[in-house]
Amino acid sequence: MRKLLAVLAILPLFAIAACEEGTDLYDKIDKRINGKWSGEIYSKVLHIKGKMTGRIWQKEKDLSGRITIDIGEPGYFSCVDNAKFIGKISGLGFYGALYGDNGTEATMRGHLVGDDQIQGNYRVTKGQCAGDNGVFAVQPKNMKR
Repeated sequence: MRKLLAVLAILPLFAIAACEEGTDLYDKIDKRINGKWSGEIYSKVLHIKGKMTGRIWQKEKDLSGRITIDIGEPGYFSCVDNAKFIGKISGLGFYGALYGDNGTEATMRGHLVGDDQIQGNYRVTKGQCAGDNGVFAVQPKNMKR
């Protein structure tokens, strides 16, 4: 009975340690999000694929960069062209906003999958593609980053 009580008394300490370790994307990614990324998007409104490319910089929990979203064939229709990206790491993911030179604005949420993919969703809130939304999956352009 004493051994059982001793084990029960120690369990909360293990639970606290487990919760503290790795509960934040910032601790997990170790600056792996820095770099050039490229991949596909899928517009849930237009029901077509497109391409997302960009460069992301990380400074602690702050993210910044430039992102382009092309709908349809690459270069066919640039919904968000070289937009400024500003974001934050929050918990196990990140969120941010895109601000295009042409007045386009969009929001993004995502998470790192392993060492080589970011998955998430986007929503265009202002500009020529307002109302469009969908999902994306991008990989590093250069694995050496």
